Amino acid sequence: INNPYLCRIYEISESTEAYTIYEEFCDGMTLTDYANGETLAEHDALNITCSICQGLYALHSSGIVHRDIKPDNIIICDDNNVKIIDFDISKIYKSNQRSDTQTLGTVGFAAPEQFGMQQSDARTDLYSLAVLLNVLLTGEHPSVKMCENKKILKVIKKCLSINPDDRYSTAEELYNVLSKIRRKLKYEKMS
Repeated sequence: INNPYLCRIYEISESTEAYTIYEEFCDGMTLTDYANGETLAEHDALNITCSICQGLYALHSSGIVHRDIKPDNIIICDDNNVKIIDFDISKIYKSNQRSDTQTLGTVGFAAPEQFGMQQSDARTDLYSLAVLLNVLLTGEHPSVKMCENKKILKVIKKCLSINPDDRYSTAEELYNVLSKIRRKLKYEKMS
């Protein structure tokens, strides 16, 4: 998938013992290192989240679910571009499957369906992205502290719904909602 928000994979080779993945080197730092234990301004956090949405939309449009969206798997490149990395537990969505074959994901960021309730899909990544956004804004997991901006909080809560049917259905839909909030913040700041 050729997308500016995704780390490009050049080749995958298979041996009897393992797979080897050759991928693009992204000059920069993980989002964890970029934030350095601090919270980000709302506009900065929304810019990063909107970039991730664009990468996820390309990934999901190809039938792939990342399943491990977290600050360590996001690179802020030296040119300030945002890239999603680490596709180790990604999977191809299969419409005829009821649940994932393996329970995988990072505790705290993984959606409930990643623990055997049903199959992971695009909405799984949106759940994790909402956790990430809340962490960028508060420095805490949503179970500890939620963001204070009511408009952003409403979006985060929708993405964190236990039932995937109650979340945004696509990364594009989430991007549109977050972009609207981002524009309003920018307008309010200019006023």
